[in-house]
Amino acid sequence: MLTRAQAVAELERIYEILPQIASALADVRKPVAQYAKTSYFKDVYGQSMGTVKNRKYGIMNQIKLGRYPKDAIMDRFIDKAVYADYNRFFRALEGATRKYVPEYDPIESMILVRKMEGETDAEL
Repeated sequence: MLTRAQAVAELERIYEILPQIASALADVRKPVAQYAKTSYFKDVYGQSMGTVKNRKYGIMNQIKLGRYPKDAIMDRFIDKAVYADYNRFFRALEGATRKYVPEYDPIESMILVRKMEGETDAEL
């Protein structure tokens, strides 16, 4: 059991380290935005706006075919994981080799996106 003086000393020590604890908890990583405008893809992938729009139309077609979820494109925003996947496999998806393309994996695609964005610890 602590004496009164020991308890007061312990409380003072806790008060001193509370700001350090609060700052450590504040360093929580910000969530990665799932959607981006076409200009984001133009800058990150180094593609022309025409290429980005063609990829967008290709994604729309793949949504109709059932490869990507219906919410992959929302107005002017495109899902980053879907774009990364489509950009990676678009030639095969539009050609006769579609059956050899692996299933869409949103987690794997988002890990690729985070690596492209410069995240050193690209885990979800």
